[in-house]
Amino acid sequence: KSAESAYEGIVSLGFQLDQLMVALEIEEQKAVFKKEKIDLNDLINNFVKSAAEKIKSKDLKLSLNLSKNLPLVFCDREKIMKVLGAVAGNAVTCTPSGGEIIIASGEKNISGKNCLVVSVADNGLGIREEERDDIFEKF
Repeated sequence: KSAESAYEGIVSLGFQLDQLMVALEIEEQKAVFKKEKIDLNDLINNFVKSAAEKIKSKDLKLSLNLSKNLPLVFCDREKIMKVLGAVAGNAVTCTPSGGEIIIASGEKNISGKNCLVVSVADNGLGIREEERDDIFEKF
């Protein structure tokens, strides 16, 4: 059990370092984006496959509410997967055993623009109210 916890800690630290490097690349305007047309629902399904073992081991109920016939999106697949992995991965990690996670995709008009949206909801502890204003701040 302790070896598993140590492994998860190392993976988490590696992920955090990777996020820091991406943030620095963007800040220094050195980030390279490899844009291509992708199906957002395919990315969500790929995440679910990659997290299936952990979802099962925690006896989590996962619901997917994916809109059909979404247009393809022109973006960097790897970077979108990192964002999805961070948000949905956090839900898997922080949701207590037996909990529920809902991942949805759809279209939404935001400021007059038609946007594709992914939402992740869970019944974990969430972010403390006093920390919510800081979640989009730099380190």
